[in-house]
Amino acid sequence: MNILIYFGNKINNNSRTEYFLNQLKLEIERKFINSNVHLVTPNNTKLNIVTNWMQLFDESSNDDADKLEKQILSADLLIIISPIFTAHISSYTKIFLDRYAHWVHTMPCIGKIGLPITISGSNSNDYGNEYLEKIMRYWGLVTMPPISIKLNGANSAAMDSLVRYITRQIERESNNHLSLYKSINNEIFEYNKRNLMEYPDSNIEKKLFFDKYPENTKNYMDILVSKIK
Repeated sequence: MNILIYFGNKINNNSRTEYFLNQLKLEIERKFINSNVHLVTPNNTKLNIVTNWMQLFDESSNDDADKLEKQILSADLLIIISPIFTAHISSYTKIFLDRYAHWVHTMPCIGKIGLPITISGSNSNDYGNEYLEKIMRYWGLVTMPPISIKLNGANSAAMDSLVRYITRQIERESNNHLSLYKSINNEIFEYNKRNLMEYPDSNIEKKLFFDKYPENTKNYMDILVSKIK
């Protein structure tokens, strides 16, 4: 199984966050023996701020978006972890999501499972979790229930317990695509299909969508079942 973890902030050496993320990666690798786990952060991956829609399709962009796109599209499980600042996801997480903004229309991630996780020092995780889950569904993923984490003051034993809990959830849900399916997944798919059919054939998003999902594709569930066979 290929697993990509995106953490939406720079990591300081010897911090609680560094410990937590490293332990999470190690525990997933331990539980899933043949897995490939990639931990992506702003420390090791550069993504440009998007200022206009056409920038998303600029092949001359001097960032790591193309490389990361290949990693995401080859992943079976996408975990997005964001700190919560002022009751919302971090700016780095937003830059990451915006860099692939066209995916909310083209839905290239059908067949993958998403896990939204937020980290805060208070009780403001809900809005961030809701937002991450929404974007994941628009990208095409079915999603596991979001996880809220409070790391403030957590010692290594507490963080190890959190890591084991998250890994258990992944073990339980990693092959449960059909049970994670919600009617909203198909509603988003039908909405995009209907809208894109009205676009001119020269539209980039229309071409990306229908190249992947031909017009005679019945619904989201048919695609999901074909992807997990």
